Amino acid sequence: MSKQPHQGLKGNLNESASIGIWYLYPGLDAKGGVVWKCFPRPFNKFGESNHPQLWEKVVAPMLTTLWQAKFSQYSKATIMDAIASHVYAFPRGRIVQTGTKYKIYWGEDISAEFGISKTSIERLFSIEGKAEWIEDEHEHCLEDDRDELCRFMRITPFWPAV
Repeated sequence: MSKQPHQGLKGNLNESASIGIWYLYPGLDAKGGVVWKCFPRPFNKFGESNHPQLWEKVVAPMLTTLWQAKFSQYSKATIMDAIASHVYAFPRGRIVQTGTKYKIYWGEDISAEFGISKTSIERLFSIEGKAEWIEDEHEHCLEDDRDELCRFMRITPFWPAV
C-alpha cells in the first residue's frame, strides 16, 4: 500500500495555504492491486467547486481511465456509467478558513488501511499542523454508493458509511 498522497504530486501543491476539497480514491499499482491516493482540489489553484462537481468533471473520468485496463471487458462508457453516479462512495472532505485557523470537515472515515494520514492531506494544502478536524454528517460516505461501487470495482469496503 502506497503512502504517497497523489500520483505525480511531491510535497505541497502550493507555496501558500489553501482551502479546498479532497477525495480518497483507489488507484492501481503495476500489478493491478489497489493503492489508495488522495485527490486534492485547492481552490486557490483551480477555483471553487463542490464534491459532486469535482466527482463528475474530474474524479469519475480519472477513475474510469485508471480502471479501464482492469476492466477491459467493459467499454469506457460502461465503466464511466458504473462510477459516475456514486459521488459519496469514498472518503472526502473540505477545508475552510476562519480567520487564521483552518477546519477540515470530514466523515471521520480515514483509517490506517488507506495508507494516507490526516497530516499528509494537510500537507497537500500547506496547512500541516494548523487544522482542526471536525466530523460532519455531510461528508459521510453513503452506504449504497460505497457498496455498489466497491462491488463493481471488486474492492472490499473497510471504511464506515451511513
